[in-house]
Amino acid sequence: MRAIRAHYTFRDVTLGRALDFYLQGASVADYRDDYDWHGIFRWQHPTYRDMDNHQLRGYFAWRTRFLDRTDQADHPDRTRIDGDAGPTPRERDWYDTCMAFSKVRAYEIICGIEPDADQGFRQLVRIAHSYAWQDRRYAETIDMWIRDYLIDRNLTEYISEDTFPVIAYDEIIDTVTHPESASDEDYLNAAMRLSGYHLNTSAFVKRHADIVRYSLRRICIAIDEHLKTRSYSLADTCFGPLPQESTSLFWDAIYLDTQRYQPQPDYGLMRLTKHEPQTVTIDPIRYYQWTPEDGWHLHAYNLNGSINRTFGDITREIDRQLRLHHHFGHPMKAPASGSLAASLTPVITRTIETIEHEREEAARPHITIDMQALASIRHDADLTRDALIVDDQDTQVEDTAETISEPAASQPTAVQAPAVHKTSAQPAEQQEAQPANPPTPPTPPSTPQAAPATTPTPTAHPTAKPGEQSAAHPGTDDPKRFLVRSLLNGEPYEDELRHRHESLSMLVDRINERMIDEIGDTVIEFDGDRPVIIEDYEDDLRQWLAR
Repeated sequence: MRAIRAHYTFRDVTLGRALDFYLQGASVADYRDDYDWHGIFRWQHPTYRDMDNHQLRGYFAWRTRFLDRTDQADHPDRTRIDGDAGPTPRERDWYDTCMAFSKVRAYEIICGIEPDADQGFRQLVRIAHSYAWQDRRYAETIDMWIRDYLIDRNLTEYISEDTFPVIAYDEIIDTVTHPESASDEDYLNAAMRLSGYHLNTSAFVKRHADIVRYSLRRICIAIDEHLKTRSYSLADTCFGPLPQESTSLFWDAIYLDTQRYQPQPDYGLMRLTKHEPQTVTIDPIRYYQWTPEDGWHLHAYNLNGSINRTFGDITREIDRQLRLHHHFGHPMKAPASGSLAASLTPVITRTIETIEHEREEAARPHITIDMQALASIRHDADLTRDALIVDDQDTQVEDTAETISEPAASQPTAVQAPAVHKTSAQPAEQQEAQPANPPTPPTPPSTPQAAPATTPTPTAHPTAKPGEQSAAHPGTDDPKRFLVRSLLNGEPYEDELRHRHESLSMLVDRINERMIDEIGDTVIEFDGDRPVIIEDYEDDLRQWLAR
């Protein structure tokens, strides 16, 4: 305790207090105690100077248990807190005391009194899990200190979405602004998350998700290449250049930068020991940079998870052009003349045509001729042809030899006379010599003849009368069309909606949802408690009613 009091001073409030804390803590960094003290100590920003001797020994006894991992009785069990039985008042007081002690240990870690950076990180995580969760503000602060500790010590191996949740949103921005490096599926998901236009509820996207998934990324690549010819890019157009802002680490903590400055025991100025700039990369579009002249700066898009309306205008125009190309639904309203989306319309149209042409070409069957295999087939055919020619010549030679060797007596000496039909004037002996049943010449096989085609008699169907047809399919007046027609014509609608048990506000919502898919915008708004059709869409609604 005397060693701690020896470094006590009332110099500069900010630097002096942090320097005082560091010098005191460094002098007792290895001190251990087993003092049995269970008093009360509550402090918002506790340091050694805020404790008396009993409280100091109580802190060092708690720190010993914390380092030995035998501090289970010093913090509440979450399962018990969440259950019916809560802590007793005495337990609550002790838990608050140990929570204040945990802040002192956190200050020791971030000031560098704990020299092992890996151990320091793990201890901060334990403090957050076992102690800080009892107080919402303390829990948020310790999470921020953990992130700052990873930056201050450059512990990039622990940087992840668990420690930096903003990485997930940064990845969405990076995916959208670099379409050439993403997959079709990842790009569509990122666009749905970031776009200010309702891509996820678009009727065309729902009906033709495969077309949108294949086309969206390729269209954005073409847009990015087009903008780069004008010294811009998709990232610059939607988000601007990566912002840079001055920042500091370990807000609301007792912190002394011992990584870049050497504390002076005589309470003089801090001596700079690190002169090279330091850069800590969190993700491709977020990094921290330290320089001796300017301190820490953050380079990042601090959008807090919001949507981007510029990118939303681009995706809306892509959706509109895809609908036009595929003749889907009612044409959406064109973007305003002179807007960014209007200037990109020719690029989007050309890219869609190119994509569809490539898809058609890819769908056609392709015939590939293997010239090497074709030469082999020709060679085999030549061998077969030569073999057949040799066999025919051998057969002709053999037939000729056999013909020459036949005896002359075997050749016929007379030509057979044609048969003559005998008449009844012939002698009876010759008639009896003839066989009783002369041989019947063979009958050629009969060729089946097709039966004459018969034309089926058409079955007469009774023609429905106009009156019967309308009775079978009675016309129904859709509530949405009824309300639109009534508003356009200035006709009353209240009694009919009441008779149909229709809610006016819900019916207007259904009409607007339908028109967002058909026209691309809401068409009815409320003037007080009465619905009014937006004047720009009256002609569109009349065309819709006429369909």
